[in-house]
Amino acid sequence: EVALREMDEELGLTTKNLEKVTAFFASPGYSNEKLTVFVAKDLQKVEFKRPLDPDEFLNVESLTLDEAKQQVKDGVICDAKSIYAITYWELLKAKEK
Repeated sequence: EVALREMDEELGLTTKNLEKVTAFFASPGYSNEKLTVFVAKDLQKVEFKRPLDPDEFLNVESLTLDEAKQQVKDGVICDAKSIYAITYWELLKAKEK
């Protein structure tokens, strides 16, 4: 439910096809924050997007796997959680072949 709510709020999208694929600790030994990676397929725009929190500012981009990997190489995407999710995405795509 939280993932669907965040998709609605931050992306203006929803799906009936959401699958949890992995979870990991962001900074073991420092924090117990656990992040979960989902794959969402058959995306649909929501009619009325939830408003962002007052302190949230987002820049949303749609990228192919190759574009995301290039942004990692170029240092545009440089946070560990995103790099982990992109790498996992690549592993899932390789399994499909």
